[in-house]
Amino acid sequence: MAKSAEGEGEHELVQQIYDQIRVEGERNTTTIELRRDHDLDGRDKKHRVDIYWKFRVGENTYSVIVEVKGSESTVDLDQLFQLKNVLNDLPEQTWGVFVTREGYQEDALEYAKRNRILLYELHMPDERDRTGRINTFNITINIYQPHFTNIKFEQDVEWNLNELAQLKIPRDEARKIKVEGSDELKFYDENGKEFTNALTFFNSLVPKGFDVLLPTKITYPFDKPTFVKTTDPRVRMKIKSVEVTIYKTHVEIQLKGENFVEFVIKNIAKGTTVFPG
Repeated sequence: MAKSAEGEGEHELVQQIYDQIRVEGERNTTTIELRRDHDLDGRDKKHRVDIYWKFRVGENTYSVIVEVKGSESTVDLDQLFQLKNVLNDLPEQTWGVFVTREGYQEDALEYAKRNRILLYELHMPDERDRTGRINTFNITINIYQPHFTNIKFEQDVEWNLNELAQLKIPRDEARKIKVEGSDELKFYDENGKEFTNALTFFNSLVPKGFDVLLPTKITYPFDKPTFVKTTDPRVRMKIKSVEVTIYKTHVEIQLKGENFVEFVIKNIAKGTTVFPG
């Protein structure tokens, strides 16, 4: 089926933004995954997004969705509401960036501000742009970075003692067996199948929202038999729950792309990036 001119323009713009993130992202972060026209698994359904970008800064990882709309009408509240629904359905905290050509309706602007969705508007460059006010593509992301401390496991003592007895491991030797907590720690079901790792699990416990969080103690009881490996390859430890203290701090990340306006205009008729408001 032939694409419309509008569809082709939108397709090219997605590729331009994808390329810009690919080049500039590596200069500022460690890109873990960068996809375009990508299907993301939500809790309830799959979601097709224009660009999905997962990257690492220091020891922490972040996710961004970029949605590009080439319609000739202003973006309304329903379109941003759809993006917000996608963000809410994803298992990890993800930022939304919305790019359009024709601007945003007033209620859409207010909704985006309340829900921390970044908005970009594309238009033909005017003299103000050419004098240097907007000659780059800038993404500023305000990250509320989670931290995890005071991690404690509640053991199933009776089960673990029986396990040690069956393996004929003396008590004095058993005292030396430990669980090494790290981002790579994995959680297993009773059949020995991994179902998550520590980093993913602890991130799932972070209270939603993009605000600073003071240290908060959270206890998560497992509703099914859960095990972790120990420093002794013979022994696995059964755990009933985990307790962790979580807090979030503010980090600002800015990615700058040189001469992005000229770069986009090569194939797209409209191409200055601005942030409304």
